[in-house]
Amino acid sequence: MGGHTFLEPDPAVFLYPLQPHGLLLRLPFLLFFIKYNLQVLAETSEGRLRPPSLAAALTTDGYSLPFKLFAVYFVLAILQELLARLSGSWLIMAAPGLLANLLLPAMTTVLTVSGSLLEALTPTIVVGLIARIVWPYLALSARADGPSQTGGRTG
Repeated sequence: MGGHTFLEPDPAVFLYPLQPHGLLLRLPFLLFFIKYNLQVLAETSEGRLRPPSLAAALTTDGYSLPFKLFAVYFVLAILQELLARLSGSWLIMAAPGLLANLLLPAMTTVLTVSGSLLEALTPTIVVGLIARIVWPYLALSARADGPSQTGGRTG
C-alpha cells in the first residue's frame, strides 16, 4: 500500500486525473457534459422546460460552445490580470474579480442563446440582459434566502 492510510493519502493520488491517458479519456465526456448543459440553458431560456434528449444532444451541432465558453473565461482572466498589473494592487483587483463573477452568468446565457462569442463579450448586450432580469433575479434570491434562515420551514 505504500505506507499510506485512508486518512493519510498519497499525494500522487491528486495527480491521477492529470495523467495523459486520463485526460484523453475524460475530455470528450467533459465537452459533451458542458455542451449538454449549455443546450439545457438555451432550451429553458426559450421557455421549453423539458431537457433535450441525450440522443438529440449527441447528434446536434454546438460542440464549439464549450470552447467559446473557455474563451470567455480566458478573456475575463486576462482582463483581471491586466487591471491588477495596471493598478499595482491585488486588493484593487478584487473589484473587477467580483464584477466578472457577477457578469459571468449573463455572459454564459448570451453565449448560449446567440452562439456568438463576440456578443457574449459585448458589455452593452450583457448589461442589457442583466437590466432586463435584475428584479426577478433579486426576487428569486430573496425567496431562496428566506426558508434557509428558518431552518427550511416556510410557515
